[in-house]
Amino acid sequence: MPESNRPKSISLSSVGSPFRDDSRYLVIPADLHQDFQPCAGIVQSHSGSGAWLKPEDPERSFPPVSDLLLIEFQDEFVITHEVTVLSKKDQSIFVSVPRKSEKESSLLAPSTGRFDYRIEVNLPVRVKTDWVESKDAPPKLARLTNLSRGGMALLAPNRQKYEEGQEITVRVVGWDHPVRIEAVIERITPLAGRSKNKLALRFPDHIDVSQREMISSFILQVQRREALGRALPSADDFDGY
Repeated sequence: MPESNRPKSISLSSVGSPFRDDSRYLVIPADLHQDFQPCAGIVQSHSGSGAWLKPEDPERSFPPVSDLLLIEFQDEFVITHEVTVLSKKDQSIFVSVPRKSEKESSLLAPSTGRFDYRIEVNLPVRVKTDWVESKDAPPKLARLTNLSRGGMALLAPNRQKYEEGQEITVRVVGWDHPVRIEAVIERITPLAGRSKNKLALRFPDHIDVSQREMISSFILQVQRREALGRALPSADDFDGY
């Protein structure tokens, strides 16, 4: 892969602690070959040697590993810290000052050395449109074919009605945890010789932190499964076309 196509990131100085009172991080294992559920941690207290984090949601515990990535979203930047768990107390953990930190200009996932800016997939999804159809209309069935930090692409039957500029909600079917992504249709391309359209989607300008975290976690989890050679859910079992 050409160097110019790689995600742009810069190393940050390790002088001092980056932790702040009540700062919030997406927490995942540093080793992406492990199973994990996305969770968030809140700084309870901090010092020059590290910080105590508590789960934002008591129902979602931190990954039971010693090496973690703490991911922080600041405007258009993503800051990733590599830390070690030094102590545990109930659901809280005490993590070290980061041994390495990187800052990347991106709306979504941090650079993990695996070129995670785009992934090819074949996953069943259900699409809900915010206008054109009534609110109680059943969701449309389609396939998610690729996903990147800027948007994604769907394959949908041409009998389904979509419009460029339309806001939609995409829900991934059969995944380990709920994945619902808001997007805007940027381009509709009919596929020659096939009764399907390709929908190019972008993430909305007002995308919030929770959506960023959900998409980031989803990208990383799909990559981990591909790295382990596990079979992803087949769209053919769900979409009926």
